[in-house]
Amino acid sequence: MSETPFQVIDRQSGDDITRGILLQIIMEQETGGEPLFSTDILAQFIRNYGETTQPGFTSFLEQSMSVFGNQQEALREQMQKALTNTPLDNWLKVSESNMQTWQKMQKDMFKGITPNDKSDKS
Repeated sequence: MSETPFQVIDRQSGDDITRGILLQIIMEQETGGEPLFSTDILAQFIRNYGETTQPGFTSFLEQSMSVFGNQQEALREQMQKALTNTPLDNWLKVSESNMQTWQKMQKDMFKGITPNDKSDKS
């Protein structure tokens, strides 16, 4: 699936049905072939509905998917450069980039769920 933003609008009602369509696609993919989500993961999703942790959980999932996508893209780029660099150089660069991205994601995630500390100057 390309990363081009899109929206699905119901022709008759004019309602945005993008979310419902995406959920339908996920359901079809999960019931046929090799599922992406284990039963345990799905149960964890359900446990977070209506909890005070739901916004943090949502943010965590979004940021995790963003990091994962960035890692895939970085790996693709590094694989393309593999002919000019040694494999160890490539993996070190990807690992360093992944660590920086992961640290930023954790900092951003915890910033949203921890109270402001007036003594913290960072």
